[in-house]
Amino acid sequence: MDKNFYISEADKWFSLAEEYINTDICDDGLVLHYLKDASLNYLKALGLEYNLHVENISSLKDIIFELQKKTTIKFPDFINQILDIDDISVSDGCATSICFDIDFYGDIYDAVKELRNFVNKQISL
Repeated sequence: MDKNFYISEADKWFSLAEEYINTDICDDGLVLHYLKDASLNYLKALGLEYNLHVENISSLKDIIFELQKKTTIKFPDFINQILDIDDISVSDGCATSICFDIDFYGDIYDAVKELRNFVNKQISL
């Protein structure tokens, strides 16, 4: 797969997250899952831009570490909110659905939007 595929997948997941944020769907886990998938795909596209083999990495922390270790990429501060997605999206065993609270998780949503812009500037499509 190429970076265009990963950008397309990331945009799809980000659009789904936006759609659910703007509706009455009350499932913060689903929104966080979509934001995580979007982030992973944006980061995989970025890795491919630098000829790294990142396709099989499924952890945000691992892929960010790989990018920082093997490239000169300097991520802006928003990357810390991206890293939080792995921790927040771990199941706590509670099956109760609660609404995605933009006031509570908005920094993560904004960080993924910033990541999208950052990656698009870094990649030559």
